[in-house]
Amino acid sequence: MILEPDNLFIAMPKKPEPMEKLLFTFLSETKLQYGFISRIIRYQRTNEGKMEVVISHPSMIYEQIKRNSKRLQTNQNIFFSSTKLTHDKKSFISGEKSYNGKVTNISKGGLCILTDLPIKQNQFLNINLESFNINEKAIGKIVSTRNSLHKGFYNLHIKFVKISLEAQNEIQKLVFNFGENIEKN
Repeated sequence: MILEPDNLFIAMPKKPEPMEKLLFTFLSETKLQYGFISRIIRYQRTNEGKMEVVISHPSMIYEQIKRNSKRLQTNQNIFFSSTKLTHDKKSFISGEKSYNGKVTNISKGGLCILTDLPIKQNQFLNINLESFNINEKAIGKIVSTRNSLHKGFYNLHIKFVKISLEAQNEIQKLVFNFGENIEKN
C-alpha cells in the first residue's frame, strides 16, 4: 500500500524507521474511525516531489470505538463524594463530605463532571443521580482528569463500575429523549 502522509507527518524531524511496526488510523467517508497495524517498507517521492510512504498490506482492519454508548450533552448540577473499596474488595465505603459539580455529558456507561477539584485518575466516586430524576447512587471510576477550558476547573471522565440496570435504563431514556426533559446546553 502507498500512503500520502499529511503535513504534520512530513514536518516531523524524526520519522519512524523502515520495518518499524506502527498503528495507522483513518476516518471513512461515513466518519467511522478505523485502524490497522502495519510496517513501513520505505519512503519515496513522486515525480511531482510529494512524499509517499510504502507500507506492508495489513492483515486486519478494525473499527476503533471510542465510546460504546450515545451521550447526552447537558449542564446538570450533581453531587458526588469520594469512595473506596473495602479490604475484601466486595463493597465500597463512601466519604461523608459531598462535593458539587456539573455534568457536561452522560451515557449509560459513564459521565463527565466539570469541577474545581483536581481529583486524580483511578479514584472512585459515589455519584448521586437524583438531579437526573434517578433515585439512586452509582459508583464510578475516574478514567482521566483533564484541564477544562474554564480556568481553574477540571473535566473528570468517569466510567460507571457499579450501577443498577434500572438506572442505566433511565439514563438511556434521557439520552434518547424518552424520559423527562432535563437541562441541556
